[in-house]
Amino acid sequence: MRCLAILSVLLLGACATQPLPFAIERGGTLPADRYPALDRLAANAKPVTYVPWVKPLPGKPEPYWAYSFDPGLNLASLPLQAGAFTGTTAKGSEVAAALPGKVVDALRDAHLFASVGMEPAPGALVLTGTVVRASTEDTYDGSSAAMTQVEARLTRNGAVVGVMQVNALQLEGNAFSPLAALISSAAQGSRATYIGTKFREMFEGVAAGRAEGIDTDTVSKRFIMAR
Repeated sequence: MRCLAILSVLLLGACATQPLPFAIERGGTLPADRYPALDRLAANAKPVTYVPWVKPLPGKPEPYWAYSFDPGLNLASLPLQAGAFTGTTAKGSEVAAALPGKVVDALRDAHLFASVGMEPAPGALVLTGTVVRASTEDTYDGSSAAMTQVEARLTRNGAVVGVMQVNALQLEGNAFSPLAALISSAAQGSRATYIGTKFREMFEGVAAGRAEGIDTDTVSKRFIMAR
């Protein structure tokens, strides 16, 4: 799979454009009956547009994150346990090992749950998952980008109550702008740190009463191309 970053089209009003709809790349680590909800969210998202003289790349853009939880889940009344994550590659396993701690760091001060930690707690929501992708790819403008895909499930008493997918793209700048690269890297942090902030964003949506959500608008319309 080749992952590329695309800039949003400028001056859309001056030329005809064509839509490129979002899609979920199924990593295969979530319950099969939970993917259709994520597919629906992606299908209903506003498509990316591209100018007709630019040949579209194969595949479809992926959302930066999407989640679907059972309705009526009251996070504030429940503890959260950041459980184990696994990786499908050596780099993915490295990110997975760091994720529980970074998730706790991202959520501890957000006051979204009754408590947040890595130790088991009675009746706790348990967050586990898989780092499906952890690669570094060249982009169209000479930059490089860290591409990380994580699929996670939230369970309670052994039953799945929600699923989440993150498709993180962390731009690392290019050789012509080393200072910008350093600033960008410092602001985004490690892959695990960045993914932790994405989990917080999704849980903030759930806490606000949105049982489902999707983000297709961050990073100035850059996106990851699915298979």
